[in-house]
Amino acid sequence: MFVFPTLAEMFPIAVIEAADAGVPVVANDIKPVREVLLIDEKPCALFVDAADTGAFAAAVQRMLADRKLRDELTARGRTLSQVYSLDAMVDRFAALIDGLLPEH
Repeated sequence: MFVFPTLAEMFPIAVIEAADAGVPVVANDIKPVREVLLIDEKPCALFVDAADTGAFAAAVQRMLADRKLRDELTARGRTLSQVYSLDAMVDRFAALIDGLLPEH
């Protein structure tokens, strides 16, 4: 299991790599983490407020105990490489740059 209680993150590559590797993830429910761990608006991780240590510990226990939830989230997480592969990222950056350039 990958436990990610970070309080601040810009682009959480480690949590993406963990989920994509099929490791169950429990993560702090902050916007950048939630955004990268959604596939078709469905989570690839169990999100919880890390400031609530009791709730965070309960989420870790739930992930350990609930095989169906764990399997569902890890299966979805394994598809993150389609979104965050080098080719996909380069294509998105190129499209972003093209969108910023003045029309010729």
